[in-house]
Amino acid sequence: MTDNTPETKPKPVDSKNKSFIWGAKQMLGLAPDVMTVRGMARMLEPERWTQLAHSGDFVWGLYKRPKMGPHTIAFKKSDLTATCTCSATKQPCKFILALYVLYADQPQLFSISAEPDWIQHQFDQQPARQIKGANLDQVQAGMAEFGRWLRDQIQYGVSNFPDRVSSDVEAMANRLIDAHLPLLADSLRDLGRLVAPKKGNPPENWPEIVVTCFGQFYLQTQAWEKFDLLSTVEQQDLIHAFVSPQIRFAMVAPITSDPVAEWQIIGRRFETVGRGLARRTWALDLVSNRFLMLEDSASGRNRTIPQFVTNGAYTHDQLFAPSIMNSGRLFNPLIDGGSVADFQTIEHHFIQVRTQNPWQRFYPVVLRQVQLHFDEPKRKWLLTDRQGNTVTMTNGGDLGWYLLASSKGEATDLFAEWTVNGLTLLSIFTGDQWLDLNVWGSKT
Repeated sequence: MTDNTPETKPKPVDSKNKSFIWGAKQMLGLAPDVMTVRGMARMLEPERWTQLAHSGDFVWGLYKRPKMGPHTIAFKKSDLTATCTCSATKQPCKFILALYVLYADQPQLFSISAEPDWIQHQFDQQPARQIKGANLDQVQAGMAEFGRWLRDQIQYGVSNFPDRVSSDVEAMANRLIDAHLPLLADSLRDLGRLVAPKKGNPPENWPEIVVTCFGQFYLQTQAWEKFDLLSTVEQQDLIHAFVSPQIRFAMVAPITSDPVAEWQIIGRRFETVGRGLARRTWALDLVSNRFLMLEDSASGRNRTIPQFVTNGAYTHDQLFAPSIMNSGRLFNPLIDGGSVADFQTIEHHFIQVRTQNPWQRFYPVVLRQVQLHFDEPKRKWLLTDRQGNTVTMTNGGDLGWYLLASSKGEATDLFAEWTVNGLTLLSIFTGDQWLDLNVWGSKT
């Protein structure tokens, strides 16, 4: 999608603010994680705020702090970009989130006033997002170094690999970060934590795990060594799978443009990538049943990023880079007139996608009329389709109980990412609208 602010079309919401098209629950869904939602709960007390006001496109307020100056927070109604003087790097922070919810749910607290000078100043002070000096050669050099490191590890042998974790693994992970390969660095660190945990003992089959991971790493380094022999589409998928989102778009081939279309936001996913936080926002074209994925960085102090509200409709030109996922019906063959897709069919299509793009980590799916239940012996949350097939929820935990309560134990529609480890649920269709699951994961 281009950087221009998209037009929005109102959807029915539960907001008490008739002049604002978004509701409090939709605002909660913008949170990067459940902890942010829980952290802002006490900030919804009006007495903690001063100078709550709004004008044409701006909403603002000052959050009081004992013995310290107040935090100043503001956001734009048009695209929900926001600014705050706190030191948080997550976007939106708990102060911004609280201001969103207050304005949506208690508009009577906000007076009509002229915009104070500090608002424009804060918006003008946003840091540049460019990373200087980053290019494809730098990434390839980082992968080549990782390949040499991997061969050295294999030469040393696997038997004493846990003893080398504290020195070798962490040093190599840091160099991968410097080469703008954060997902690979995270995978390497995960392996290190598994075979050399700070508490407890590693799993009994840790040598097998190490050999398996080394095999996967080797295949990845080999793909990069043969980068010039790959097709344009294969190169783009490789870049997309490994390179940091902040610099990825400077490396992609010329993009193709789709005509103006209406996209409904259907869910979002936040992931820790390297030292930052990445956000994937999923939209669905209700005419062609094609998914659009918007990916950006959701971390960085004093940054502003547009917020796309789940269940909102956005109309704008869409720009797509060459990719296997953008070719034909392979992009999303599973939504067809609202028909039910069973888990076996979904897994078949996911395997089909992975066969053509082995680096694809997730696959978006709308699940029609699935049942949630808790497997007591395995202590896991499971989903069951109409054919009786079950699949594990990767983000069950406490979220499962809230989901069970909201669905009242009945079959429901969910949006999720299908992964090799199971389903990661992102949103639920309830009350004639899609809502992010952060709402149910909170205690508010």
